[in-house]
Amino acid sequence: LGGEMGSLLLLGSGLSGQAAAYTITDDYREGIEVFEEAIRHLESTHNTYELIRAYNKMGFLQTTFCHFNEAEISLGKAKSLGLHSTEARIRHALIATDSYLSLVKSSSGWPEQGIDFAQKSRLESQRTGYFFGENRALTLLAIANYNLGNYHKALEFAGLALNRIEAPVLWRVESQLRNVAATSLVALYNAIQLIRND
Repeated sequence: LGGEMGSLLLLGSGLSGQAAAYTITDDYREGIEVFEEAIRHLESTHNTYELIRAYNKMGFLQTTFCHFNEAEISLGKAKSLGLHSTEARIRHALIATDSYLSLVKSSSGWPEQGIDFAQKSRLESQRTGYFFGENRALTLLAIANYNLGNYHKALEFAGLALNRIEAPVLWRVESQLRNVAATSLVALYNAIQLIRND
């Protein structure tokens, strides 16, 4: 039985990782089917951490393809699974859940709520010493503030996050932050020009 559980865990985790790759393809439906299969296997193992990660990744895929209601459902399941856990890696996975919820809200027209989720993620990351979680939260604070039109704040958070990025593996995040910073500067410049010409 232990070997079977281990095999299901490996299979479920592997499928979850495979399904995450669909965020860079156009085949949303197939990605969701692979996630659903991964989750079925992981539920059999009762591995809360891997289940939360799978729901988080599925929520991110759904957000990428603008299926915001479905993303909230997936991320809500992730939160409910780890609600009472004190295990460090589960707490870190739930920090990621709040970050993904921030992205859902910011992308679906509710950037104020996006700021709330990102701020919650940042504070919990600071409390638990989770460096990567705080970086992700700063990135999402930059995005949410940009979407809200708070360009000064967007620049501030983008700058904070950029100053903390060291690993070259984070090139995609760095690119996104530089984009937020640049578009915020352009928006501020345009606003100043409008005021001058008024």
